[in-house]
Amino acid sequence: MEALLEQEKSFRLNGDKDRLADVLIAMVDHARTDKETIEIIALMSKKKGQLKEALAKMIGHAYAKKQAEYHTSLEEYSFRKVRTVDLSEAFEHEHNKHAETEPTPLLQFLRTLLSSVIEGKIYLEGVRVLVTDGIKQILLSQNMVKEALETIYSVNVETFSSLTTEDILKYQLEQMYLAIISRETEKASTLSKRLSQRHLEEAPSLKPFYLNRMIFVHLREKDYHGVSSVFSEIRKSEESVDGAHSLNVSLGIFYGILSLHHPYSPMLIKGNTESKLCPDSSRVLGEMFISTRLVKQDELASSLAQAPSEVQQAYAHYQEEIDKILTEHNIIVISTYYNRITIESMSSILSTPTSVLTPLITEMIRKKMLTGIVDQMSGTVVFSLPENDLEDWSTGIDKCLDLIIKISHNITKT
Repeated sequence: MEALLEQEKSFRLNGDKDRLADVLIAMVDHARTDKETIEIIALMSKKKGQLKEALAKMIGHAYAKKQAEYHTSLEEYSFRKVRTVDLSEAFEHEHNKHAETEPTPLLQFLRTLLSSVIEGKIYLEGVRVLVTDGIKQILLSQNMVKEALETIYSVNVETFSSLTTEDILKYQLEQMYLAIISRETEKASTLSKRLSQRHLEEAPSLKPFYLNRMIFVHLREKDYHGVSSVFSEIRKSEESVDGAHSLNVSLGIFYGILSLHHPYSPMLIKGNTESKLCPDSSRVLGEMFISTRLVKQDELASSLAQAPSEVQQAYAHYQEEIDKILTEHNIIVISTYYNRITIESMSSILSTPTSVLTPLITEMIRKKMLTGIVDQMSGTVVFSLPENDLEDWSTGIDKCLDLIIKISHNITKT
């Protein structure tokens, strides 16, 4: 080892990075234990004027050597194979993805190497990505998903100047993937804000994976309009593919219905129903909720029975919300045909108890989904046009009269 140390000093001071790398690798081979290996790497990392390329090769050699010693095979930069998050993850109950397992010798070695040598050194950014990815693979093989997430979550790759834009994006997408499958969707939301939209536009092949993850971010925030928007965006990209069959159009319609009272959701539903990729069952489902007709519960059930299984699974999860939206839709339809109606009559029309209708109508008026008054004494609802609608109507009439007068004057002149 003394001879190797002398050679290391000479090559380092002379800037001979290739021969220096050979000496540093020889030092790793000379070390007999994990502790000695880490100690010699730590010592070399502290040398003044140490060449970062040679040190990176030293650590890379130790990384490969220990895998062979412990009969473990880790894929280099496994995050480069970007995975899609299965939509079923949105509906599965919390399950055990956090297992207490004794750390393997290789895991202990890599963790110590990371904490005592690599972390905090800007010139070892690439090595940090390699080693954290290796630790993540070991933890995932032991079903320790939360620990795997914690390992890579703290790596702010967006600040790593030595990485390519594509590698930065792929690492961030892997971070989001682990956050979602470990039910840490708040962290997934934070990670989504760290991802550069400009870089994403420069790597269009990665955009679908980003959108896939954003579905779960919006679901966590109960932003169903956002979910519908994502599915609709994916659907648009698929329309240019010949012979494409898309589930996204059906899910775009479903989540549009779930956010029916958002100002732009009816537009999203309409866009999806008009898509050439939209199956008949989903088209019928969407048109029910953007029409001005009453929709019966059995009609909804019949349409859902023919919908894709993923839509049926989503309905099973959100049945209470969808059923409420159906009733709200029907109340709004009734308000367009009646100025005044008893709650008893509405109950008969909608086959819904008055005990359900009264508080629901009151809530809709409070949320400005309807304009009207509930007379509790007489059990009557009086509907009226919103003030802005009346103003728009009045303004429209005035404009129309102005145009008639102008046309009349022009006719007189001729």
